[in-house]
Amino acid sequence: MLQAKQKTNYNYSYTYTDYKAKYVQEKNLSRKGFALCMIMLIAAGVLTAVYICQFIQITHLNYRIDILEEEFHGIKEESNLLRYKLAAETSIARIEETARNELNMIEPEIVEIVLLEDVKENEIIAEREEVFFVKVFNNFLEKLSTVKAEEL
Repeated sequence: MLQAKQKTNYNYSYTYTDYKAKYVQEKNLSRKGFALCMIMLIAAGVLTAVYICQFIQITHLNYRIDILEEEFHGIKEESNLLRYKLAAETSIARIEETARNELNMIEPEIVEIVLLEDVKENEIIAEREEVFFVKVFNNFLEKLSTVKAEEL
């Protein structure tokens, strides 16, 4: 069962002061709401402007990327062409043709191969062998001079 709560404050007033206070209070609330609405609109406008600026920058950078990619492909093609020309100019057939035609070179009648012994390499090998021999000898002397407790 429902029961109504008794109201203890029966203060009804229809005077001008009560009406004016109520009107001022409602006006203050509407001003606060209007100010809040304006702040939100300004914030939304700023965010929209920032978003549009970023979108414009991204579009500009994409165009720049396309231009740089085209330049890169052009440079890459030029590099490949220069590599091809270099390979053609440094080929053995081209060098032989230049030697025969322009420098009037001919093939030798007799081919002699002379092998020279590299003295420096033999000296290095001898030094390594000496070092190895010295190491072995030093190890041998060290083992002789070391006395173990078990042997005594």
